[in-house]
Amino acid sequence: MSGVPTTVLSWGARTGPARLEEIGGLIVTVCNVAVAVGAVVGGVLVDGVSASTPVLVGGITPIAGAAVPVGLRR
Repeated sequence: MSGVPTTVLSWGARTGPARLEEIGGLIVTVCNVAVAVGAVVGGVLVDGVSASTPVLVGGITPIAGAAVPVGLRR
């Protein structure tokens, strides 16, 4: 997740300093949901394709995720 939680908390401190606890809770929730989705997708890939498929998908996903913002630049 790199610097996303730090960035969101910094943004929240500037825009709504009274809501830092809510923003922190939101970050925790999003992180937990991301872990759960990754576990489910990985399990489906292992059961449906092969044991090495999640490793391949885990390598391709960050590359695709980096390509999207680069492609959207003008």
